[in-house]
Amino acid sequence: MSTVHKAYDLTDTLSEEHALILHGAELFQRFAELVRSGAPYDPGLGRKFLRFLREFADADHHHKEEAILFPWLEAHGLPHEFGPLALLRAEHELGRELRLALSFVLDALCEDPREDESRQRFHALAQRYTLMLRAHVEKEETVLLPLARRFAAQVGETPVVPGGVRPEPRRWLAAIEALAHDWPALVPVTNENGTPYAFERLCEEVLS
Repeated sequence: MSTVHKAYDLTDTLSEEHALILHGAELFQRFAELVRSGAPYDPGLGRKFLRFLREFADADHHHKEEAILFPWLEAHGLPHEFGPLALLRAEHELGRELRLALSFVLDALCEDPREDESRQRFHALAQRYTLMLRAHVEKEETVLLPLARRFAAQVGETPVVPGGVRPEPRRWLAAIEALAHDWPALVPVTNENGTPYAFERLCEEVLS
């Protein structure tokens, strides 16, 4: 007997997932501050963060974008090989490369959690990854998803996805939040990973 999945508005689903991803990125950055601080920490928790980012942010969320949203936008006027979608795909790939580099550093930290060079390297990579991820989500939230909704209103066709946001990431983040009450606060850092304004100009240029 086949299972019938309810169809959900893709842009709304992606937006809900963005909020969870940003929450995870904030907790991950605070964990990285804990690692750098010299206070006791569990390197295995770093692996769990990378699993969340790999399985939810990438294999689930980014897959929806690359397999459903981006082709739908291409069908309605955005190019594949250059422009905003090519930039977002490149950022997805950069995220994968940074997570791989982080996994190698975590291997070293699992061997020696106190080793200073690896702790500093982990913090630097985590900082780069989370800043890139925040800028990436901001481009999609403030420019790309509104553009998709505008296209949908114009053509009377809304992209959909079977199933909604999975409950497991929300539960996992709540459990981590309970552990993080005494972790360091975020240190404000200037984000130089591209502004939504520049991304919006890029969209306008390819659509003009």
